[in-house]
Amino acid sequence: MSLLAGFDLNALEVRQLVAELQTLVHGYIDNIYQYAQQDILFQLRKGKKHYVRVIAHAAWLTQLKEEAPQKIGGFCAVLRKNINNLRIDAIEQIGSERIISIALREFVLYLELFGKGNIILTRRGRIVAAQFSIIFADREIKIGRIYHPPQRPSLFTIDTLDLGKEPVSKVLAQAGLGQAYAKELCHEAGIAPSALQADATQLIQKIQAMIQRCDPVVMPNDPPYARLFAFHDEQKATKYPSFSAALDAFLPERIVAERKAQDESPLLRAQQKHERTLQLQQEHIAELEQMEMEARRKAELLYENYQKVSLLLAEMQKYHRSPHWKDIVGQAKPLIKSVDEKKKQVTIVL
Repeated sequence: MSLLAGFDLNALEVRQLVAELQTLVHGYIDNIYQYAQQDILFQLRKGKKHYVRVIAHAAWLTQLKEEAPQKIGGFCAVLRKNINNLRIDAIEQIGSERIISIALREFVLYLELFGKGNIILTRRGRIVAAQFSIIFADREIKIGRIYHPPQRPSLFTIDTLDLGKEPVSKVLAQAGLGQAYAKELCHEAGIAPSALQADATQLIQKIQAMIQRCDPVVMPNDPPYARLFAFHDEQKATKYPSFSAALDAFLPERIVAERKAQDESPLLRAQQKHERTLQLQQEHIAELEQMEMEARRKAELLYENYQKVSLLLAEMQKYHRSPHWKDIVGQAKPLIKSVDEKKKQVTIVL
């Protein structure tokens, strides 16, 4: 069993992490390292170096930077090519989803910390890179598609709560609290988690109060886990100055231990080899899809500017034997970017 099995953040915890990541706004992406398929470290600079680690279901500020891997994964290379040295303009949570968006000029990096987990890079709204291509019932993660995050009411602005016929704890968990926090809220409200009816107004007030609470702790269980605050029955919690610090107290060690265990298992090595082959194939497909998207966009631009380009080609053919060809063609600015007189080639900007 994975040492990280069952480890998931909820909407409140993602909200707190986004608050802690605000110190990085206006900093720059310095470099990106990929230790495993779903273990990526973003090195940033803002006065000094900072590190953000992203695994399948978590992203946090970490103090630990492992030695750079010898090989650069294809997905990591795509990220480096597109966003290295770009300034971070904003870091936000999408509604109350477990999604963090990082705006960098015309790019936006989305960290989806639910389900399988995913990192998605968009440019002007269109997906240019993704760890995984996934088709959901109401949206599709695929290179070339417009990125659409899930759409549901935000837990943070909730003013009505439809309990329906489901247990109260289940309704609260699905609203974004997660199972553990939902049960704790039921305890604080004096309601049995399995109850089918409750005072919705009281529950909303409790949700609003819980949203504001943050006194991060780590429980010494096996495996350990972090919470934004100690629950009513937790007596041995260790406090931390931030939720990132709480996660950093145990996650890196478990990630390294899991990676080591996998490396020592022949069966897992064979599985990893298969996964690496599959990943390389997916990355190659992603590169081809990106090339296709770029070629299609160039064709669209040529079509949109057909008259201008057609006139330019006519001028080039008319004067291509003239000794003053470069000067004549060069007059077609601002369409012309550069002229290669020797090869009789021009580079245009549309």
